[in-house]
Amino acid sequence: MPDEPLREIVGVVSDIRMSRQQRQITPAIYVPHLQQTPRWMVAGYGVRAGMYFVLRTAGDPMARAPSVRKAVAEVDHNKPVTDLRTVEAYLDQQVQYVRLYVLLLGIFGAIAVGLASLGIYGVMAYSVTERTREIGIRMALGASAWNVFRLVVVHVLILFTIGLALGLLGSFALTRYLQSALYEVTATDPSTFIAVSVILAMVSLATCMIPTRRAVSVNPTEALRYE
Repeated sequence: MPDEPLREIVGVVSDIRMSRQQRQITPAIYVPHLQQTPRWMVAGYGVRAGMYFVLRTAGDPMARAPSVRKAVAEVDHNKPVTDLRTVEAYLDQQVQYVRLYVLLLGIFGAIAVGLASLGIYGVMAYSVTERTREIGIRMALGASAWNVFRLVVVHVLILFTIGLALGLLGSFALTRYLQSALYEVTATDPSTFIAVSVILAMVSLATCMIPTRRAVSVNPTEALRYE
């Protein structure tokens, strides 16, 4: 900084991250506590001007709080001891908003899967219902329940493949806008896309079984009279 006294470099340390969310390493210097000048009194000065001690304890760390306050008071009773917390609590505080954000995304994702399942079931139930007469004709001509089920599954897989292809194209186009909100995962993470595709495939197959079983259980004579 301008007007700062010349300082002697006494050592070089490894790069560090100031928090879990820090992605890019930025330059930093360590200055002796007693050598900080008013030039350093900018945003965050209260954090940088304090003294922090990390203590290793046996048992419950917070149970040592009275002993720590007493030891500091014996050295300088004008220096209060504040913000006593464990390392776990400190790290949890850094990610509390990220954890909330992930929780909300998980809830909305679960709701989306539920809505998608209902939508797929509705479409498949309607499709099978519309083909009830066709199914009755096929069964009257000797088609087995397995043949009818295979026919419906092939139809579902065709629709699912088309929908999955369109969905993946849209996802690849839109997920790049979420890159800034992701941590240690890319916007086009293969495992995520594969897992979602497998889940949707299982949902599609599961939702087509109910209307298909209902259709093949109908008497062919009744199915032929179906309008």
